[in-house]
Amino acid sequence: MKISKITIKDFRGFPGEYEFVLGEPGKNLLIYGENGAGKSSLFLAIKYFLEASREKMDITQFQNIFVEHGEPTVKLDIMAFDANGDRVDGSQTYEWVSDASPYGQPLIEETAKTRGCLDYKDLLATHYVHLQSGEVDLFTLLINSLIAHSPNPISNKPFYEEWANINNSVSNRLTVREKEDLKRRIEIFNNGIEALLPDLCRKTNEILDFFNQTLTVDLKVQTTADFISKPKQLVYPKIYLKVHYAGQPIEAHHRFLNEARLSAIALSIYFASLLMNPASRLRVLVLDDVLIGIDMSNRMPLLDLLKKLFNHWQIIILTHDRIWFDIIRFQTQKADWCYYEVYANKDRERGYDRPVHRLLNTDGVSELLTRAKKHLLNNDERAAAVYSRAAFEYWVQSICEKKIPVPFTLDNTHPDINKLWEAIKNRLIEKGKLAEYQGKISDLETFRNIVLNPWSHGAGAHVVKAEVQGAIAAVEALKGIDKKIL
Repeated sequence: MKISKITIKDFRGFPGEYEFVLGEPGKNLLIYGENGAGKSSLFLAIKYFLEASREKMDITQFQNIFVEHGEPTVKLDIMAFDANGDRVDGSQTYEWVSDASPYGQPLIEETAKTRGCLDYKDLLATHYVHLQSGEVDLFTLLINSLIAHSPNPISNKPFYEEWANINNSVSNRLTVREKEDLKRRIEIFNNGIEALLPDLCRKTNEILDFFNQTLTVDLKVQTTADFISKPKQLVYPKIYLKVHYAGQPIEAHHRFLNEARLSAIALSIYFASLLMNPASRLRVLVLDDVLIGIDMSNRMPLLDLLKKLFNHWQIIILTHDRIWFDIIRFQTQKADWCYYEVYANKDRERGYDRPVHRLLNTDGVSELLTRAKKHLLNNDERAAAVYSRAAFEYWVQSICEKKIPVPFTLDNTHPDINKLWEAIKNRLIEKGKLAEYQGKISDLETFRNIVLNPWSHGAGAHVVKAEVQGAIAAVEALKGIDKKIL
């Protein structure tokens, strides 16, 4: 099952109604959002919607502050089809409003137990919050989040539920028999933790290999849970995260390792726990700027990891980093993804920022050329020229991104389009295809001199409509070359 549409109305940063259409039965979603454009509000809408299936939550507490009489709403359209093309049971719209909730809905509750909704603050729970201690004790994170819904391999009860029952028993007046029963249940809990941790460590280390950081981790039970009669108290376990770097044990690793390695460890632990959870009909992984402080080279393994390990999940990625957004878009264009941009637009009447969202074409070149044509119809030749140049540069970068080797520079945020274009022509020569496309290449280079360069868009430049039309046609004519040379 997949989410096919997300509808948000008057919720946190969204005044009014907004729809994010993911198609049928539901694609993965990549969103670029400026800071303050509502990106985190969308993340929390999904996260809280799922959590509201297990605990009663009042959605009115999240009402947008600029909408006086609004009714905050979050709706998820969820669907799946059988072999005959018919919708399966559970395919419907699930709504969260003041008088209706996903609480108790079996599909949503099932999803809530297995979903991964992560932002950078979740990652900090594996290192930053422990800075005042010499050790990273993950018991609370494990029992409340990571393995909360994983079954104890001995009792087959979810760990969170089992631990909650133990806590509740300690708060009661206990008979001798009840104390013996409590100690027996604590022993089963301890043995279950001991049995589960090796698998969690193994899976975590397998995922860590994707990040190429020469790291391995282990989860050591320092102390087990225990019950003390006098004075009556429950002793919480301590489970320490131990890290080896390049084969060497690292004491207080959370104070020693850099952010890229700490984030790789955090992501690997979270992802491993998700993969060990019982499978659900709808499996959702939502990542909100989880790589916010990591350089680009250390982000790239994430895409390969998601493709190989989470190919049966519906993935939603939100980012404020435009370069990272474009890289993911280049890498996933042929896959089952859709793309949105979200911007903050000043409401002149009220004086606050109002989100504006836009669905992008799967083919970035076609989308940019469509915008160029629209501006041309509105007699805005200068804007049309900018979009036509952007389409050409996007096409060049996306082809070189795939397999064509290009010159390397330390500053890769502004690639030399001339060098990339030369690399594409050299590949055509290697493949013996240059003569076949020579006419189209000549046309393109003619319009590069006239329109498709930054100098033609300045305030003093004269932009001719016919020349912009020719430039658009020249870029469109290049479509298909990538199939010949890659």
